[in-house]
Amino acid sequence: MHNGSLDTESQKIDMSDETFDMITKALSRLCYKFKSIQLHGYGEPLLNKKIHVMAARLRPYCDSLRLITNGTALTAKMHEKLIAAGIDEIHVSLDVVDRHRYKRIKEKDLYEKVIRNIDSIIPWYKTGKGQLFIKIALPEKEYEGFWGDRSISMANFENSIDSLRGYAECSKNINLKVMPLFSTYEKKTNAIDDSPCEMPFYMLKIKASGGIDCCCAAIFDELKVGHIREGLDLHDKLTDIRRAHLSGRVSSLIPMCGSCKAKTIVNVDSIKEIIEPLI
Repeated sequence: MHNGSLDTESQKIDMSDETFDMITKALSRLCYKFKSIQLHGYGEPLLNKKIHVMAARLRPYCDSLRLITNGTALTAKMHEKLIAAGIDEIHVSLDVVDRHRYKRIKEKDLYEKVIRNIDSIIPWYKTGKGQLFIKIALPEKEYEGFWGDRSISMANFENSIDSLRGYAECSKNINLKVMPLFSTYEKKTNAIDDSPCEMPFYMLKIKASGGIDCCCAAIFDELKVGHIREGLDLHDKLTDIRRAHLSGRVSSLIPMCGSCKAKTIVNVDSIKEIIEPLI
C-alpha cells in the first residue's frame, strides 16, 4: 500500500516499446522459463493501454503470469483482455475495507468503483478458470495513524471483511488475502534488522525505465543490478548484494534493507551454508 509519503514523481513513466522489446529478446535467449512473471510495481499496470498485449508476449517465458492491480481500471472488458492474454492470477489490492478509510488513505473516492469492478468479474471465477485474489491490509498497532482510527481492533476488522468473505466462499478460485502493512523505507533506529532477506536470491524486477533491481520493494536505485539494454548478465552486482545479506551487516552495507519490513518468513540464515558456495 502506498500512501504518497515518498517522492516517486520521477518514476512515473510508461515503459517504451523499445524497452519492452529488449526484455522479450533477453528472455528469448534464456534456456529456461521463469517460475513466475508478475506485472506490478510502484505504479498501476492497467494505466498502460497495451498491458494485455505485453502480457501475451511474456506468457511463453513463464509457468505462471500474474498481475497486481488496485482495481480501479479492472473493468469486465479489460478483464476479458487480460484472461485472453494468458494471465493466470489477478490480485486486486483493495487494501481497506470501507469507503471512508479508502478515501482518506488513497485520497480518491473510488472504493465503490473497485467493488463494482470486482463484482463484474466474479462470474468468471465461478466457472473454475484462473485465480482471483482480493488483498486486504491487516491493521496493526504500529500503523494506527495510517489507518486513521485508533479504536480499530481485530474483532472490528473481522466484522468489516465479512461482506467480502462471500466472494471467497462462492468459488475455490476466489481468495481473500489478508496481509500485514509494512514499510520499506523506515528510518527509525529501533527498526534496524541485520537478518538476510531471500528476495535478492530468487527474483528480479525490471522497471519501466529498463533498470533492473533484485527486490520488488526498491523504488529508487538502492538495489539496482543492471539495465535491460545490457542484457541479463547480472552476476557481479547481484553477488555483492547477496553477500551483503549473508554478512550479518546488511544494515550498514545496504541501509534500505536493514530498515525494510518486507522480509518474509523464509529463514535464509538456516540455509546460509548451502547458499554461500553457490554465489
